[in-house]
Amino acid sequence: MLKVKDRLVFETTKLSNGITVHTKKTDDPFVMIRIMIPVGSAHNTGGILPGSFHFLEHLVCCRSEMHPQYKAFQKELALHGGGFNAQTWMLNTTYIVDIPSSFFHEALTGLISMVFNPRFNEDDVARERTVIINERKMREPYFPGENELEEYKGNKWMRKHSLDLQTIFGSDQDLESMTLSMMDYLHMNNYRDSGINVIIAGGIKEEDIAKILPQFELITTYVRNNLVHYNPSQWVHQDYHEKISKDTNRFQYCLGLVLPRLSIEEFCMLAFMGKFLTNHVQGPLYKWLREENGWVYGLPTDMKRSMWDTNFELRIPLSKREHVDTVRSELSERVVNAFRDQDLIQREFSRQVANSVFDFQTLQSVVSMAHSHLMHVGRVITESSIDESMKQVCETGYLSSLFEKYVTPETLGTILVVPEHE
Repeated sequence: MLKVKDRLVFETTKLSNGITVHTKKTDDPFVMIRIMIPVGSAHNTGGILPGSFHFLEHLVCCRSEMHPQYKAFQKELALHGGGFNAQTWMLNTTYIVDIPSSFFHEALTGLISMVFNPRFNEDDVARERTVIINERKMREPYFPGENELEEYKGNKWMRKHSLDLQTIFGSDQDLESMTLSMMDYLHMNNYRDSGINVIIAGGIKEEDIAKILPQFELITTYVRNNLVHYNPSQWVHQDYHEKISKDTNRFQYCLGLVLPRLSIEEFCMLAFMGKFLTNHVQGPLYKWLREENGWVYGLPTDMKRSMWDTNFELRIPLSKREHVDTVRSELSERVVNAFRDQDLIQREFSRQVANSVFDFQTLQSVVSMAHSHLMHVGRVITESSIDESMKQVCETGYLSSLFEKYVTPETLGTILVVPEHE
């Protein structure tokens, strides 16, 4: 079998101030930079107003000592073919620059100034306050989904979102209470954390790396232990029930799992189990429901892993009530039997390994995965280490034991979404 070079290997350097720099040299004509500050919306607690760290992210993107005019850094990058953005996550705020290699050093120096030496003023506070109100209103109607059905499933079936809108964005009153001095204080006390991670990947050379590290070494950092507030994923209405919805024209039989936090390796095992059952090549559920009966077009799955928990959902869209009844009566036995088919498990493992040559075909996908790993486990996990742990799926009885571990009366919930016209 063709072996692919591990695409998630980075050179990692931990500096004396605690900042960790992850670099990857490629032949690409551009560079991707990520500065990850270990504070986010879940830290809006313990006296810190809801929405504070998202508000701070907006202000940091306005001006700096190096670029004191409003949005001057963004305009400079854009004129050189690049871009600047930022995202506030639950436990992390990431500042993002993508830039042609020819302007890399100027872009990095400018980004460091924006993140660590911003300039705040009253005009920016007033402007960003109304911008954020508008951003929050965009998410309000069906949060955390995009329609009434997604809102119901995300709030009244399985509560998936760990933070509510007010915690993330702040209420109008919260935003009105935020001041220049408050933002200065938050920045000074949280943006010098020794747990900062930096990703720099793309068309860089060894001499570039030699220039990069001293710029981050000069930053004075402190060890921080911020309070965290979150709502863990949990069942709200776990027992089987039916929900009439105008947002679907088919029956949707949905099965969900709410699990404790899984390791990256365990999460990959759960993903393998979902693909094993539903893939269009040899998935036993796909074969049963589409190839033998023609009842479904596909079998979508969703997975989410956070610092605290994991949830999984399988959706089986069906056209007729009698199809639903058959699926509900036969599904469990078919899944149990599938995980006992060791030959099929081996073939699927080999298929997924062969198919992995198509993973990480762009630098963007490599950087996104490295960023995700750093947010959730604090290190970049290589493909080879995941591949090694995944070999366990071929051991006799291994997937059956995982299924029994993950799928229990305490973890499993079901719902049938019924089209309104039915």
